[in-house]
Amino acid sequence: MFTKYIRYLFLGLTFLYGAWIVYQVYTAGLAVLSNRSWTSHGESGLILGLLLIVMIPISFVARLSGRVKGVTALAFVVYFAQTSLVQQRPSAAAALHPVLGLVDLLLAIWLARQAYEAVRPAVLQNP
Repeated sequence: MFTKYIRYLFLGLTFLYGAWIVYQVYTAGLAVLSNRSWTSHGESGLILGLLLIVMIPISFVARLSGRVKGVTALAFVVYFAQTSLVQQRPSAAAALHPVLGLVDLLLAIWLARQAYEAVRPAVLQNP
């Protein structure tokens, strides 16, 4: 019973993670197109790391598949690489920052689908 609620928590965190990535794209667009500061983009990006740090142990407590646990950890590695590369500007490596943001979004979508599949049997049994 406890595992079911933790799985719902993980599902909610995956949606929050994906939505926050979209917000990051929005703040980057504001900085580029309206000559605003990059501060909000940089500071709010730290929340993505915090979300992932919370999601990794929750994936274990929720007894999710090894693949989900691994992809959650991979998302953190991608996030870490992304935040490290942006420090290398101006360079070709720093140009990978938005590409890794896209990878983050794809991983978030995949994780949300897998988390939904983990709670789906409970949804079908309790209409």
